[in-house]
Amino acid sequence: MPEKNRIENDSIQYIKKAINDEVIIRIVSIGPGEGDSDNVYQHVVFEIEAQDETILTTGLFQGKRLNKGQILKNGEMVILYQKEGKNNKEWMPAKYEMRTIPG
Repeated sequence: MPEKNRIENDSIQYIKKAINDEVIIRIVSIGPGEGDSDNVYQHVVFEIEAQDETILTTGLFQGKRLNKGQILKNGEMVILYQKEGKNNKEWMPAKYEMRTIPG
């Protein structure tokens, strides 16, 4: 299974790419999903905090208005990791999906 630091770094990179705004990203939890010896899904729950008053312009939260310091919760990213590399031993992200958690 991929290491926690790797999952956190990949998640933050993908969230920043998708949101494309100046926000603070916090990883709330990481947990495994289904998988097998060569494929595993990782579920990453995150929240974002506005550094300034902003309207998110891209991605999952497009159109959301946030005041400075406001926290948007219940974001989830699911990343599929697959073994690749020499002797099929390195976990690499193959695809990801962002969504909100109802509630």
